[in-house]
Amino acid sequence: DEELTGLSLDVLGRAAGDVAAVAVAGNGRLVVAAGGTHELLRLDGDAIPFMQTSASEVMDATLAADTARFGRLVVDGRPLGMRLAADGRLYVANHLLDAVQEIDVAAFTLAASFPLGGDDARAPATGPQFVRRGEAIFYDAARSFDQWYSCHTCHFDGGGNSVTFDTLNDGSSGSYKTVLPLYRLAETGPWAWHGWQKDLTGAVRRSLVETMQGPEPTADDVAALAAYLASLPVPPSPHRRPDGGLSAAAERGRAIFASDRAACSRCHAGDLLTTAEIFDVGLSRAGDRFDGFNPPVLAGVARKTLFLHDGREKSLRAVLAGRHGPDRVSGLPPLDDEELADLVAYLESL
Repeated sequence: DEELTGLSLDVLGRAAGDVAAVAVAGNGRLVVAAGGTHELLRLDGDAIPFMQTSASEVMDATLAADTARFGRLVVDGRPLGMRLAADGRLYVANHLLDAVQEIDVAAFTLAASFPLGGDDARAPATGPQFVRRGEAIFYDAARSFDQWYSCHTCHFDGGGNSVTFDTLNDGSSGSYKTVLPLYRLAETGPWAWHGWQKDLTGAVRRSLVETMQGPEPTADDVAALAAYLASLPVPPSPHRRPDGGLSAAAERGRAIFASDRAACSRCHAGDLLTTAEIFDVGLSRAGDRFDGFNPPVLAGVARKTLFLHDGREKSLRAVLAGRHGPDRVSGLPPLDDEELADLVAYLESL
């Protein structure tokens, strides 16, 4: 088997945030869209020193300084998809500018920009544009230490991701936790796994300054980002029927969810299936600064790949059959296999 090799795109002190697409532009030249840092990267592939993928977190310094082999073109907004035309021109879909940009690949310059008639996130921030400004901040990796990551990097399109992090925001170290989704965030307080954060504005600012280690935001920046997070809808579940209704199994699962035997609705209630209370569910660890947990939002839970605060379970069924099973919560006999399957079907429909 051939050895897997790769190349870091992060230059020391100036990373390439949220890489979204790559185009092979001929003669070994690669163009990479880095949406988080608003730029395109040019690499002349025939002379690129690919190495073992885990060899370094940053690009070889010689390559980073060689403008003949490596270039960066700031195009603003959030460049995402790219398409190379038959005549060699490269077209880039720029999400936050709501425009298609034409790139002269040979000169590596922005040749033209074609607005699509939507909202440019750089426009004056009034009304709906205030939310749009917050969206631009959410996807902006330049607001982190050395441009390593944006809010989106961890909260993928407002949801979670498939790894755990020790963000230190709970006052302890070594306490790796899964990333909570941000859907309709203003309605789901208190915030953080332990529910210690009671002020959403403070939580947003703290994430930008402490977790992301970025520059101090303005009050308007914080308010705009909070407004954007409040606007994030719960993505529709692919497990619903075509008419949006529940399957027969999910209907049975809904009844189990609300029953005293399962006791799920004691903690997960309301439209988003969470509450403002803190509960001791037997999952704390020695050294935790805070006691108990705030129930996470269950709307959209089928999109998760890691479950419980520390990601110890890898499926909804494992959660319900393990240390956080309904019998552990209610103290009543455990659900049988069919009941567990129905309950999972309901949760996946949320």
